[in-house]
Amino acid sequence: MSTETRIKRVLMKLSPSLKEDDFEDGVKLDELFGLDSMTIIDFVAELEKEFNLTIESDGLSYDLLRDLTRLTAYIEKQASNQP
Repeated sequence: MSTETRIKRVLMKLSPSLKEDDFEDGVKLDELFGLDSMTIIDFVAELEKEFNLTIESDGLSYDLLRDLTRLTAYIEKQASNQP
């Protein structure tokens, strides 16, 4: 399963009303999902659990979290740096 698909599944787990086809090309996750401060914490925690990695706060930004393409690339890079 691709990294992007796994991220989508994390979002669908956190918001069961989301469906796979809600993720149109270029859709911003905050528009789709409503990322507020508590949701961001839950989202990051679920991503860390799903990918078995730690997302460092210094690499984390709202712009990163709202862009599926950038988030996918970030997680793939972090995962490749894991021992």
